[in-house]
Parts: sequence; C-alpha cells; structure tokens
Amino acid sequence: MENDLKIDKVPRSLSIVNIFMRATNNCQLSILFFLIFTFGFLSLSAQVEVLEDFVPEKGILYFKERSMYGFIHTAGFGLGYKQGHYTTDFRYRKWEFEFASLSHPKQIKQEGYGSMVKYTKRYTYGKIQSIFTFRGGYGVQHNLNEKPYWGGVRLDLSYSGGLTLAVGVPQYLKIIHPVPGGDYEVETEKYDPENPMHNDRAYIYGGAPFYTGFLCPSLYPGAYGKVGLNFEFGKYQEQIRALEVGAMVDAYAIPLQMMAFNKYPYFILNFYIAYQFGKRYN
Repeated sequence: MENDLKIDKVPRSLSIVNIFMRATNNCQLSILFFLIFTFGFLSLSAQVEVLEDFVPEKGILYFKERSMYGFIHTAGFGLGYKQGHYTTDFRYRKWEFEFASLSHPKQIKQEGYGSMVKYTKRYTYGKIQSIFTFRGGYGVQHNLNEKPYWGGVRLDLSYSGGLTLAVGVPQYLKIIHPVPGGDYEVETEKYDPENPMHNDRAYIYGGAPFYTGFLCPSLYPGAYGKVGLNFEFGKYQEQIRALEVGAMVDAYAIPLQMMAFNKYPYFILNFYIAYQFGKRYN
C-alpha cells in the first residue's frame, strides 16, 4: 500500500512540471510573460519617481526670519513688521513694529447741511480727532504643533507687549458765518464741542482737508499687549505664509479724546486677523 502511494505521487508532480515546461516553451506565451513583467517593472519605477517628486526638500534649519503683515481689527486696520530668531525648535523671539488706525464705533461720516449753500462736503459729526497708533514691542512665538515634512499647517501661540503712542489729528470744519446783507462767509475752524455753531448742521458746510490738523497733533503715550494663534501654511520651509487671529489691548496714561459727548477711554480692546508673509534665513 505504501509503494502504491509513492508511485501515485511521482506522476502527479511530473505532470505539473511538464505542463509548466510546455507553457514556457510556447513562444507566444513567453513573449506575453516578458511584456507583462517589463510593463509592471516600468510602472513601478514611474510610481516611485512620482512619489519622490512630492516629497519636499527637508533637512535645512533656519534660525532667523523677518516678515511683514497687514491686519484688520475691530476699530480699523494697520501694517506691521517683525524680525527675530529661534532659540529652540519650539520657541521664536521677535521684535515687532506696527502702525494702525483707530476709530470710534459711533464715528459716521455724513454730508454737511449748510442751509445757506447749495453744495457741501462730508464730515464726521462730533469727532474731535482722528487717532493713529504706533506700537513697538518684544514677543515670543511658542510652537504648539509642528508642520509635517510633507506639508500641512503649523500652529503657534504668539504673545507680545511693549510701548504704544497714539497720535490725534484734530478735525477741522468749514463753518458758515452769516454777514450783513444776506450773504455769508465760510471759515475753517478747529472743531470745538462747546461751540454751538460746530454742532448745528445749519452752519456746517463740511469738513476741511485732512492735512489741516497735521500741525497741531495730540500725543497719548501708553502700553499694549497682544496674544494670538498663528497658522502657518506655506509650502516651503524658507517662505512664511501665515494667518494670525487674536486680541490686543492698549492702555493709555491720558484718556483718548475721540468723540464728543462720549466717555474718553483709557483702555481699548480690539480683536484682529492678520496675513503675514516673509522669509527665513541664516
């Protein structure tokens, strides 16, 4: 019985080998196998090359950076510049400088009334002066989530503080003064909340040119603090492309005189969104 089993196994194995040899000896099948193998190898090589093209360059460490940014906030807009260096892989120290406008929420432009004249100019009723702020400070940007080497978004916590200087440019109005004989004269005057003619639209021809108040500005020194989240989405490591959202507060030693018949604030809180662009280097 054992010999019969051994005899049965040999012919079966030999038959499989014979079938394979006959198939490979066939010219058409051999060519087909060769083409399939060649095509598969070339396709695999092409896929490897394509994948390698999508792997960004890595391995270069940059320790310095500088950038500019524009931002809008709940009371105006502004421009800024910052420059700094990395102390560790997770912390970036920076100097920043900003210029921004500052408006009162009740500040609305309107046409002059001037009942004695036909054409009037726009002005802001009750505005004492236009406010512009200059900020300069020092800050830290702490990395919360590093961007993967193949791309993505890097998340940083940014906080800074320093000195601020608000510059107030007073509003000048063109006021209509009646003269004997039914005629009138238009004179340029600095807005005074205590002057009845400056608050009566019947005598307001409109606003004077903005530059009229440049020669007599008011200065308001103070300090500021800012905190935000920075989302960097730039494709290349040496280029900076980012969005930042956050809040900032300005505190002044003298209350800002912005609008008449309203409380003059010492503290101003604003929320902002900024777009930043720049470069890293060594």
